[in-house]
Amino acid sequence: MKFKIAEHLSVRKIDNEVFILNRNDSHLHTFNESGAALWKAMERCDSSNAMVDEILLVYEVDRDQAEKDVSEFLSELLSEHLIESL
Repeated sequence: MKFKIAEHLSVRKIDNEVFILNRNDSHLHTFNESGAALWKAMERCDSSNAMVDEILLVYEVDRDQAEKDVSEFLSELLSEHLIESL
């Protein structure tokens, strides 16, 4: 899946957390360390496959688990309008 980060967001990283303000609806999203790692990988990648590859380089998980985690994360971001599918 190819995606891009929505333009109506303000993003701040503090320590191991990421805070995202959706300026369209004023909703604040927060990601813990795991979610922040996925968000940071997403910022550097333009597809779910590239994200999985990056996660596999950094974390000791198997490909199936990384694919599942990335897929669930991206699905949630899509439902919250934080990313757009290309």
